[in-house]
Amino acid sequence: MDAQLKAKWVEALRSGEYKQTTDQLKSDDDCYCCLGVLCVVADISTDIGAGDVAYNWLTSKIGDWSPLVEMNDQLGKTFAEIAAHIEASL
Repeated sequence: MDAQLKAKWVEALRSGEYKQTTDQLKSDDDCYCCLGVLCVVADISTDIGAGDVAYNWLTSKIGDWSPLVEMNDQLGKTFAEIAAHIEASL
């Protein structure tokens, strides 16, 4: 993963600016999953109609992003915990 993009993503996750949601990139009330935050940082649309484009872009940047989805959606990890994982693993 591009080091500058990774640094911006980790910073955004830790910023407290984004409220966390599950099961979608962005909710109707402007909450994001960890991958949605990455899309915002990279200026990739999080609109429902852009889902396939966003997911294809995410795959091209991260590869297998399913562990991050699991951390965010099933394991209830905070953005700070996910940011630490990203720093260590990507």
